[in-house]
Amino acid sequence: MNINKFYDQAYGWILNFGPKLLLAIVVLLGGLWIIKTLTKGLNYTLVKRRIDPSLRPFLTSSVAIVLRILLVLAIM
Repeated sequence: MNINKFYDQAYGWILNFGPKLLLAIVVLLGGLWIIKTLTKGLNYTLVKRRIDPSLRPFLTSSVAIVLRILLVLAIM
């Protein structure tokens, strides 16, 4: 008897939150792909402008971390 009640509640939860969760996963994956593309472009720009080679990894990783944090906050 309790198992049927659990299944009914789980089914209701999936119907209510499933689409939102699926959308959040899609936005996360798309956002990570965009961030990866942007950091590659930033690194290319820094190389082209002859920025100090020791500064490039710091700048690109800093920008990537900030963008990932903003992405997670936007998804939440």
